[in-house]
Amino acid sequence: MKKCPFCAEQILDSAIKCKHCGNDLNISDSKNSIPNYYTKSAWKMWRPVVYIVGILIMIATFFLWYIWLPIILTLILWKKTKFDDKKKLIYTAIIFVAFIALALISSFIWPKPVITIIEPKDNFSVQAQTITVKGNVVPQNSEIKINNEKVNTENGSFTYEAKLAEYPTKENQITVEASNNNGTSSTQVIVTRIFTDEEKAESEAKIKAEAEAKKQEALTYLKNFKPNKDFQIFDSAITNKVTFDWDEFDMYHYYEAKKDEKILYVKVNTSLNSPVPLNAWFIDKDGKIVKSELTREYHFRKYQDYLRGIPGNDNDFEYREWIKFVYWTRIPADLAKNTWYITIGAPKTMDEIPKFSILGKLN
Repeated sequence: MKKCPFCAEQILDSAIKCKHCGNDLNISDSKNSIPNYYTKSAWKMWRPVVYIVGILIMIATFFLWYIWLPIILTLILWKKTKFDDKKKLIYTAIIFVAFIALALISSFIWPKPVITIIEPKDNFSVQAQTITVKGNVVPQNSEIKINNEKVNTENGSFTYEAKLAEYPTKENQITVEASNNNGTSSTQVIVTRIFTDEEKAESEAKIKAEAEAKKQEALTYLKNFKPNKDFQIFDSAITNKVTFDWDEFDMYHYYEAKKDEKILYVKVNTSLNSPVPLNAWFIDKDGKIVKSELTREYHFRKYQDYLRGIPGNDNDFEYREWIKFVYWTRIPADLAKNTWYITIGAPKTMDEIPKFSILGKLN
């Protein structure tokens, strides 16, 4: 008995191949040989994972059979058969040509869906709250969705009751989408709903009620807002003139309002990472948001040279608490009596107001 030089297991003296690790023992220079014991062990360990991943990939790409199936057949041809290389090349070419032909034939046998909408016709007008959509699709086994809602088909025919807009609008777009293994197709028709005088009055009242509800929600939010901890306003006003005088560094700015205008300004102390754009805005009597972007001027109470780009001042977070900014803008004098709110950015509609952090307000 002797030990295998690769796995150290006991084997017969006359053995030419180890029954334990499978390595060939009849090698003249075993020192220069590369054992495959560890490679085989690693393959045994990872083989189930590789098979599972391969199966998952085939499932995920099932509809791309004409790509992965010839690849698998080619691998089998080159790994498991004993044909010479010339025959293998010929058979590989035959496999790929055959599958390309099958893919082309299948595209004609099972083409992309073709949708035909029987009713309503495009640019159709109707005085109703709903409209019946009828049509058919080829191939008949295609899946149909109308306005993103799945619709059952019978022998390729479908019927769907589509809701039209509750408010007076110029048009309603009805989208029909069909899909099968070979792709997706879609088509649209435009339908205009005609409203009676009673329906118009009802919809207008509903629109006003919804707008008023949004306005009240916004006003409640504005009434109960909490100050922003990172952005503190320590001085603000709507006035005829304003002076920004920083005695420490002899900085002096003076602005005076022109005729029929006022100057709105806010002085802030911030710990934010960088200066941000501020807006001042108010809600008018019609519930619309009137806004004005503020001009920013800054003052660094300490380490002022840092703002001038002096090299070496890489760590600015240590000094962030000492940054002061002044924001100001000119506004029409007749708008000065409104309650102005200060925010980073500005809402466009009433329902966007609760999404903004209110930094302060001026009356």
